Amino acid sequence: MSKYKLRKGRVALAALLATSIPYAGKEVFFSTNKKSMDVSEKLEELSKCNPEEALQESLDLVQQFQVPEVETPEDIVEEKEEELDTLFQKTLQDENFLMLCRLFDYSSRDAYDLIYNYYFATGDYPTMDKMTELFLDRSGLKERAGEEVYQYLLNDRIGQSILKNSLTYGVDPLLMYSLCKQESNLDHYNHIVGEGDYTGTAYGVTQQEKTTIGGTYQGYNVITGNVDKVTATKENLKDLDTNVQLATMKIQAYLKKYQGNIVIALICYNYGGARGSDVVEAAATDYGVSPENLCTQPNAISLILKHGSLLNENPSDYFDTTREDYGDGKYAIHVCQKSPTRYLYGLKDNVTNQITVLDTKNADHPKYMVTSIDDYEQAIASKAKTYIKKGSLSNSVGNNKFDK
Repeated sequence: MSKYKLRKGRVALAALLATSIPYAGKEVFFSTNKKSMDVSEKLEELSKCNPEEALQESLDLVQQFQVPEVETPEDIVEEKEEELDTLFQKTLQDENFLMLCRLFDYSSRDAYDLIYNYYFATGDYPTMDKMTELFLDRSGLKERAGEEVYQYLLNDRIGQSILKNSLTYGVDPLLMYSLCKQESNLDHYNHIVGEGDYTGTAYGVTQQEKTTIGGTYQGYNVITGNVDKVTATKENLKDLDTNVQLATMKIQAYLKKYQGNIVIALICYNYGGARGSDVVEAAATDYGVSPENLCTQPNAISLILKHGSLLNENPSDYFDTTREDYGDGKYAIHVCQKSPTRYLYGLKDNVTNQITVLDTKNADHPKYMVTSIDDYEQAIASKAKTYIKKGSLSNSVGNNKFDK
């Protein structure tokens, strides 16, 4: 029997009541009288708050209101579970699916539970797009973002673009939200060069510089598994979705290059890749490690931020220039201050088996920490989905414990 089998028979059917997934045939459980419909609505509302409690409540309510139980042959249930297990085992080999799990703080068991409900409700195995929709509905994004920001990401035109592109390219939506908040205060249409009263030189909600024009940028699409490419022009920089897409591609590339180090990625976004590299090299020299190793050093964040500020104040100390200042010396801090979350994720590094976490609970002094992917996923599986216990991560990767 598969380790993913969670429920049988009547429990499996009652579990459908604990989801908010629309499905045909709900009348199997509820007749059309008002009392029964009230029960149905109550279950759906409760499932949005806590699916586990909703499951138990659904069973209690079935008994309380004496809703007739549907007889489901055990062999049919087992046959469908076996089909689902086979499909799910294939899904576990899909890197795009695993990326979605990381983005939404889902263990494979959590994911199976949602897919199980959907599969028995519809008879279909969910596509990657449908999984994204299901995961988002049950993710911890709402809790991390807060109701106002969460609704903004779901319903505002700019918020929807941020959310869509973040999920497409495997970047925390709240990181991109914070970046856009810092760059333009989430105002795209009043930051278009040559239009209205705007006198700036950068384009749109992500403030793409004119130097972006003519360049071709690419990003790995975690939904399709393809590499998307976009050549920047004056016209498509004015387009909201392309503007956000380019910024998200850049952040993804910096996160990949610097092993998920969000602070370095933000410095590179503000200064440009070359100047960001200058900051990394200077900080690495002071820290006594290679630039590659610097990215994974939890205690190096203050030194990285220091050199980011010094490059702004004395750019000629870092590269050949006559400019008296350069960029925003506290850009990473300013983005963190816009962040409504306790921490932001970096991308995992399969080679080193590490993943980065930036704790922005104290935005003036963000803490960058590294843990192994195995420890991280084990923590997620044990429901440690909100924050890392202060001081619980040591410098030695692989021996870290998460708050339960």
